[in-house]
Amino acid sequence: MPGLTTPLDLAVVRRERPDVRVVVLSASEKREDILAALEAGVHGYIVKTQSTDELVDKLRYVLSGEIYVPPILAQHAPPPVAASPRPGESNGQPAAERLSVRQLEVLGYLVQGRTNKVIARKLDVSESTVKMHVSAIFRALGVNSRAHAAVLGQKILERPGDGT
Repeated sequence: MPGLTTPLDLAVVRRERPDVRVVVLSASEKREDILAALEAGVHGYIVKTQSTDELVDKLRYVLSGEIYVPPILAQHAPPPVAASPRPGESNGQPAAERLSVRQLEVLGYLVQGRTNKVIARKLDVSESTVKMHVSAIFRALGVNSRAHAAVLGQKILERPGDGT
């Protein structure tokens, strides 16, 4: 889009118009491009190699309130882990150990793209309780978007021996 060239521009759009669903349609399949867009708060990142029908399906998915992350993101190796923990991390402690059992449940629903309202219904708790868990998950994982938490959460929940 003319005038929008960086993830910071996307973050400004999200901040100025929180009511608008934002989707990036890009030729780039680079992990860093996808994560940068997701960290800026977009609701979806669609790679241009999709057929028209697939593109329409993914746009409908995002418009229904869900977050779309391309499967290619999971195929790329994660970036190297820094020796010192980032803000929100606890002395290099594995993410799964920093989360409570309930937070791991909530993370599982985030990975599925569920809304706070749906998660609250499934867990029979209030939406504000879910919001508190989501905030705690963001801090523990060192992320600031549901999409980024979902990407990391998928890897955490797939690991054997994490108690999940």
